[in-house]
Amino acid sequence: MKRTFIVNYPIMISIGGIEKYLYYLMKYMLNHGVRVIWMQNIRFQTGKVYDDVIKDPRLEIVKVNSNLLFWFKHEKLNLSKDEEIVIFSCTTMAKLKADTIVRSFPDLNIKSIYGIPDTKGDAYYLEAIFCNPLKFMVYKCMCTVFTEWENNNHLCFYARKQIDALENNYHVHISNRDIKLLKDVESLPLLNYDELEKRIKRCNFTIITIGRFDFPHKQYILGLIRAYGRLKEKYPQIRLDIVGDGPHRFKVIQEIEKLNPNIQKDIKLLGSISPEVLPACIKHAHLNISVAGGVSVGAINGIMSIPARNYCEGECEVYGYLPEYLDYSVSTSPGNLVDTYIEKAINMSDFEYKKMCIESYESVYNSHKVDPNYLFGFSKCTKRYLVPLRTLLFLVVIDYIKKTKYFFTIFLKDRISQGMMNLKNKKSRC
Repeated sequence: MKRTFIVNYPIMISIGGIEKYLYYLMKYMLNHGVRVIWMQNIRFQTGKVYDDVIKDPRLEIVKVNSNLLFWFKHEKLNLSKDEEIVIFSCTTMAKLKADTIVRSFPDLNIKSIYGIPDTKGDAYYLEAIFCNPLKFMVYKCMCTVFTEWENNNHLCFYARKQIDALENNYHVHISNRDIKLLKDVESLPLLNYDELEKRIKRCNFTIITIGRFDFPHKQYILGLIRAYGRLKEKYPQIRLDIVGDGPHRFKVIQEIEKLNPNIQKDIKLLGSISPEVLPACIKHAHLNISVAGGVSVGAINGIMSIPARNYCEGECEVYGYLPEYLDYSVSTSPGNLVDTYIEKAINMSDFEYKKMCIESYESVYNSHKVDPNYLFGFSKCTKRYLVPLRTLLFLVVIDYIKKTKYFFTIFLKDRISQGMMNLKNKKSRC
């Protein structure tokens, strides 16, 4: 039976853990005879870093209408009974939309799987954006929905802390936890000891951070810029390289512009970089401070790595060095101010620094499990379950309320801030 993989993740704009995983997965499947369909939101331009996959003629693109009046309107999907079909989603509402595809093909073998990539946020916990009594109503509804999804094997996770978060929030017991952790698509490279020997010297000490400019989720980036500014006078040899892009790029620029011009000049915004060339672009770095998948990217390239706090809206908080704090890459619990950890990395002996780089690498390498066909194997135990239409209708209404609330409380505020910054820059050029 022919395999078909539907990627229900309509926006591939900038670098991030989900995007990187899907990039390698789609690439692997296209090269191994799997039919791959990408549900693309036509409103957003795709990041060029993914061109070799997105522009591959073997990839089938089904356009999704971005008009907010339509909850989920897309071009026709051509599917048949002789296909083993897996549709993969990465947000709660996307999972509900994927299930409408399953509902519209009652005679086909379609398995809808939800890969949960985070520990908090209203994209995954729908009730988070609301206040009571609506919050309680949505929460009770989602408790039931997630229980059924778990009972029917629809859920998998990027990290263990995401399992803990879901269990704690909805009081749902996740069985066979290890089996439900997504597996990597590609084998990891061996540690490059020649590059490591160069890195040990730490002449120009470069701090790297890798992440999408998506705040407040990755707002530690703003705190890291401030920490760099505080330390630059004491350690003039330090540099800060920022890999990433996203909707809050203007906030990153605003934060940099608050610093003295002499401090600003050693900050580089490298933009989004293809996963294929990223290792070559960061090999000069000495300390990686990131969250989620960015932690592993630095560590596997032999860079001493520290997980930062997710959803950190004040100063940049961190937990400690790998390997001890590997599981904290998606943590939201309070950490410690980053400054001390940067200073320690600058001042430690060559022997200790080399040891920490190797341990960062080994912690990721040893926890790495490869199975590019994992989702099709996982789907063998997935049972057909669809949210009742009455529940679905309620959640569709909730989604419209959420979008309206977002528009008036976040989107307009960001647009006004960005407009003010553009006006300020325009005046300064005159």
